Amino acid sequence: MAPEPPHLPPQPAPPPLRPTSPQPADSRDDQEPSQSRPQQSVTPIPAPQPPLPLHLSDDGIPTLYPPELFAIIHDGIYRCTSIDYSSKDFLRTLNLTTLLTLTVEKPRPPLPHLRQTLQIPHLIHHALWTLPSPVPQSTSSFSSHLPISQDPAWRQAVHSALQYLAPKYRPVLIVDPVGVFCAGVIRRGVMKWNLTVAVLEYRSFFWGEAGGGGRGRYACEEVVEVIGEGDDEEGEGEEEMWGGEAVRDLRPQIAAG
Repeated sequence: MAPEPPHLPPQPAPPPLRPTSPQPADSRDDQEPSQSRPQQSVTPIPAPQPPLPLHLSDDGIPTLYPPELFAIIHDGIYRCTSIDYSSKDFLRTLNLTTLLTLTVEKPRPPLPHLRQTLQIPHLIHHALWTLPSPVPQSTSSFSSHLPISQDPAWRQAVHSALQYLAPKYRPVLIVDPVGVFCAGVIRRGVMKWNLTVAVLEYRSFFWGEAGGGGRGRYACEEVVEVIGEGDDEEGEGEEEMWGGEAVRDLRPQIAAG
């Protein structure tokens, strides 16, 4: 009986073999938690995804820079005072059909390049005066005896420029560095805005910004004030003076309001 106890210690020796043997199916339950842990480490990855768009804007999505003093005049009609290469990606989002520049000088290099890059069908240069800014007296571009806003030749030039706002030319971006065409011709002449509202809009864009210094700024504002005066008495010919059929859809919007 005494020799039997020494045989008992060898029997606990087999249990150490069980953890080393991967064959038992029961051991899979012990392995699954360890395998699930790396899967849980993957699940936190979707959690940071909400801020990803913010990081993408820094890592690849271009920042959009609108042209200087960009604004919307009407659906498909936009305005600005100048354009450079930094606005290329912003202009791409507009899907422009026409670039209408009213600058005194011919279009600067950025405009032809942007037109070709963005595949804009029309680039139109239609200067309304030959000076940096319109002035109300004898230095008018066309005549020497009338204020520019009353000059028949200038009004004809304005009427021609308004033709490029017709629906077939839209979306159109007007490059108006002086602001008289947008605030005066379109707002006052075509859309029949109240004088106070039109002048306030002009000042919000060009107070201290218009070319020609203070004299140029006040001269432009004076033209904005004069445009549209007496139109109510001119009858049916009024529409022909301010774009005719090309911009007819701009009038009811204001009249209905």
